[in-house]
Amino acid sequence: LSIAGRTISSALDIETALLAQFNAAKPAQHGVQHGVKKRPASHGIAATFAGQQSACQVMVRVFRDGEELDVCIAPALLSSEDDSRLLIWAGLVLRRTPRCILERCGPTVAHLAGDVFVQNLLSGSPADARDLAPHCFLLELHGQSISTLDDVIAALRSQQESSLSNGSSGGTTLEQVPSDQERSWARIRVVDLYGQEHVCALQCDPLFFPTLDLQRVDGGRWRCEQPGC
Repeated sequence: LSIAGRTISSALDIETALLAQFNAAKPAQHGVQHGVKKRPASHGIAATFAGQQSACQVMVRVFRDGEELDVCIAPALLSSEDDSRLLIWAGLVLRRTPRCILERCGPTVAHLAGDVFVQNLLSGSPADARDLAPHCFLLELHGQSISTLDDVIAALRSQQESSLSNGSSGGTTLEQVPSDQERSWARIRVVDLYGQEHVCALQCDPLFFPTLDLQRVDGGRWRCEQPGC
């Protein structure tokens, strides 16, 4: 209902109320810390509360069991849910499973879910053509269990090596393979947020939808690599 006397009606109100409470307590802290070098200015409530969690407490009013209650809490700093790595394959935008998603699913589905989450689908991609829905967990690719993003790349490379090996045994080189055969099929198994499993096949399109490995590097920039699988 309120934080430090400020009415809460949206998530932004929470950040505003916490920031105001911190700023109110800041002059007293500065009076004690003479001669201490100031940290560089940073933006966001998470950076503001870094290192100040134990010193700042706020009064929160909640509505519970039919009555209003006042609770004194110390805000806890959580790391950002913005991931530092994305993997795009066949139009599937994959990332590590956010904690908030597991909490939303509940313990039953969270037990089935892996650590690879389908965040989004690229329009016009092979995944989009198969009417796959985003916000699900990738469990299996090419018959191999998937637990991490590295498992996805390993499964793709294993399938690629197997295809090349079969082509070599038949006396056919990679240059002789027709372009329509290069668009191989991939079998995936996913589970949605409600615990329902789905199995489908995707026809990969490495020309227009190649595999991309995006990683955040120092300075906040993104580095894009193409694993070639």
